[in-house]
Amino acid sequence: MNEDELMEIIKKGAELLNIKIPQKVAKAIVHYSNGLASVCHQLCLNICFCAEIFKTVRPKQTLDSSIIEEALTLYLEGTSDTLKNSFEKAFKLGNQRKHRNSDIIIKALSYCSQEGASRSEIFNKIKIEIDQYPQGNLTNYLKKLQTDEFGSIIRYEPNSGRYYFSNPIYRAFSQVYFRSGYIQHSEALLDITEELMGFLKLEVRKMAKLANGKL
Repeated sequence: MNEDELMEIIKKGAELLNIKIPQKVAKAIVHYSNGLASVCHQLCLNICFCAEIFKTVRPKQTLDSSIIEEALTLYLEGTSDTLKNSFEKAFKLGNQRKHRNSDIIIKALSYCSQEGASRSEIFNKIKIEIDQYPQGNLTNYLKKLQTDEFGSIIRYEPNSGRYYFSNPIYRAFSQVYFRSGYIQHSEALLDITEELMGFLKLEVRKMAKLANGKL
C-alpha cells in the first residue's frame, strides 16, 4: 500500500475510537509499516494497548507522541520468534557454498537506505568488502531471499526497482547482528540472547526518536 492508503487506515481507526493520534506518530507508523497493511494494523493495535484504549472513548483522547516507542518495542517482542525463524532459514540455506551469499547480501542491504536500494547499489556495497563477488550470485540470491524457503527476508518493488527488508525491524536486527559479531557463531544460527534483544530495543528507541524529530 502507498503512504496515503496507510494513513487512511490510521485516520479511520482514530475516528472510530474517538482518539487523536499526533501527526508525528501517524507518520512513524506509516514509515515502519514499509508499505505493509498488516504491520500498520499491528502498530496501531499496539498503540491502543499501550494507551489502554479498548473501545471508543468519551471525551476525545489525544495520545502522547512517546507512545510510538512503546508500540515499536511491543511489536519487536511479539515478532521475535518470526524474526528468528526467518533469519535462520536465510542463513542456513544461503551459506552452503563458497560465498556466504545470504550473509553478504543481507548485510549490504542493511547498510543501504531505509527506503531500500537498487541492485547496483547493493552490489557496490558488497564490493567494498568482497571485490570479486560474482554478480550472478547477487541476482540469484536476491530472488531466493524473497521466497518463504529463505524466510522472505526481502521484497522487491518493480515500480521503483528497489529491494527492501520485508519487515522494518529486520533492518535494525541485521545491523545489530553483523555489528555485534554474531556471525562468528553461525553454527548456532540465531540464538537471540537478552543482550541482542537489548541492542534491538535501543535501536527501536533511536528509530522512534528520529521519527519524532527529537534527534
